Amino acid sequence: MTVISPLFAETEGSADRYCDSCGRSFIPRRPLADPERDRWARVNGWHVGVEETFCPACRHARSEISDP
Repeated sequence: MTVISPLFAETEGSADRYCDSCGRSFIPRRPLADPERDRWARVNGWHVGVEETFCPACRHARSEISDP
C-alpha cells in the first residue's frame, strides 16, 4: 500500500511526508486526502506531528535514546 524509500531514490512523483531525521519519504501508491494520508503513515509506523515527522526506524531510535 505504501512505499518507504530514501529521498534520493524517489522516482514516482513527489513524497507526501519526509522523515526529519534521515530524509526517507512516505509515498502512498494512490492519491489520498491529508487526514487519510496521515492515518496511513501512522498505521505504517510513522510519527506525524505538528512540527516533526519521523520514519519508523528513526522513531524507534529516538524512543530508545529517550528511555531511561
